[in-house]
Amino acid sequence: MAVNLLRASSSSKASLPNPFMPRTRTSSTIGARVTIRFFRLNRAAPEGTSGTAEGRENLYRGRAEALSTLADCLDAIETSSNVALLEARKKKVERLTAPASPHTNRCRSFLRLWAEPATRAQAIALGLPAETYLQSQQL
Repeated sequence: MAVNLLRASSSSKASLPNPFMPRTRTSSTIGARVTIRFFRLNRAAPEGTSGTAEGRENLYRGRAEALSTLADCLDAIETSSNVALLEARKKKVERLTAPASPHTNRCRSFLRLWAEPATRAQAIALGLPAETYLQSQQL
């Protein structure tokens, strides 16, 4: 197939796939589903099992914990006068929004909502269901 692409005339260049154009929704959705199923990303596998436990509870729990922790930290930063507590909470916010954090983008989005007075209510509205979910899990 590479040989055919190299021998293509200049008039057929339009039919070549453009790497800068986004893939269609169908092809990316199929690829994502294959990856999820192949690596069993849709399963919460307890230690010592082959990954047969269904569900994504571990992902939901991790997201909820990250948002709940971030909301608590941001609230403490705004209301606390204890310098040591403020520094500890600021470091925790930095850790939650660092590139190595498992839910970085979600936490950064939440932080952007929290930072703007116009969207603060949206951030609070996102944080409450996360806390409710964690309470329902009896953790």
